[in-house]
Amino acid sequence: MQLQYLGETRWNNVFSGATIFTILLACLGLFGLIALTLAEHTKEIGVRKILGASIFDITWMIARQFVWLLLIASIIAIPVVLYGMREWLSDFAYRVDIQWFVFLLAIGLTTFLTLLTTAVQSVS
Repeated sequence: MQLQYLGETRWNNVFSGATIFTILLACLGLFGLIALTLAEHTKEIGVRKILGASIFDITWMIARQFVWLLLIASIIAIPVVLYGMREWLSDFAYRVDIQWFVFLLAIGLTTFLTLLTTAVQSVS
């Protein structure tokens, strides 16, 4: 029985490594995009700070556009992932249903990383 799923174990290792690399690459890209956006809005941010804007206000001003893009990407990606997972899992003897909270957790974690990256850039 274990030999039957040996290929799946190997693919799991490959996908785990690729996932970690992809997340790191995406965070670096997000860091660069936020740095570019902050450089474009330097004067606006300075005026807002002088007028009493908090770090949260400035962070939200910059992060808002990235959060919207993230939500649009999630709306597009969730049906594709659901279809792919159902097709892949249909070949297994024991079937596991995909829980909805997994998608909410992924979206929440991605949103948190986006806001954290924006906050780090906004403070400096």
